[in-house]
Amino acid sequence: MSTIVADPIQSAPTGRLSPSPQFQSSRAKLLVVLALTILNLWASTIFAEEPAKRFLSRLREEGYFDQGLKYLEISAAKNRLPESMKADLPLERVILMQDSLKSVKTQQQRDERIAAIEKGYRDFLSQSPTHSRRSETQTKLGDLLLDRGQSALDESKKPENVVSSESWRSKSRQAYTETVDLYKKIYEELKPILESMEGDKIKTIKIEGKALKELTELREQYRREYRQAQILEAKTMDFLAQ
Repeated sequence: MSTIVADPIQSAPTGRLSPSPQFQSSRAKLLVVLALTILNLWASTIFAEEPAKRFLSRLREEGYFDQGLKYLEISAAKNRLPESMKADLPLERVILMQDSLKSVKTQQQRDERIAAIEKGYRDFLSQSPTHSRRSETQTKLGDLLLDRGQSALDESKKPENVVSSESWRSKSRQAYTETVDLYKKIYEELKPILESMEGDKIKTIKIEGKALKELTELREQYRREYRQAQILEAKTMDFLAQ
């Protein structure tokens, strides 16, 4: 008799009834165990790739960021991640850490996590100068710097910080200025890449072994990120001027 294993993504409840923290934690752990069981049953990474990505996406949607980190850790240790996810594992971990900031309870924990996230992004950018997700990573680092700038600006306005107000404002300006430089770097780096992908040129380039369809999708992604970087740079500069 064959055993039917339910897909945790399809069978997991989708209703929002504000379950207790204990129930949420137990449910998240159960989802991780179920996903790992399924990936163990599927020896071929061809079949495991899509469920693994979908499951990680589901954990993100449900706000189970720490469980997502645990899922990546266990899957990597058991060598059950598809090749495409292995290549981006360090980046996926940092992105999950950034997503989890909203659930951090203390300021000290938040500061420590932000420092770890920034280091993770900078390490990735330093070690992967030609990675196809480089501009995406730079944009996420920009989000982090913007958050730092806004936090410092908020601190400068607190009555208890009247003496150190200018120091906080200086930190805020520094973060926003660094963000502007980062956005400028994004579209300056993307410009020659997009030029090399124009028209039929795309058929002759090689990026991470991607097929033509994937390269075409990547070109559209780069175009969006190029325009986004220009817009964000302009908005951040306008904010600084004010």
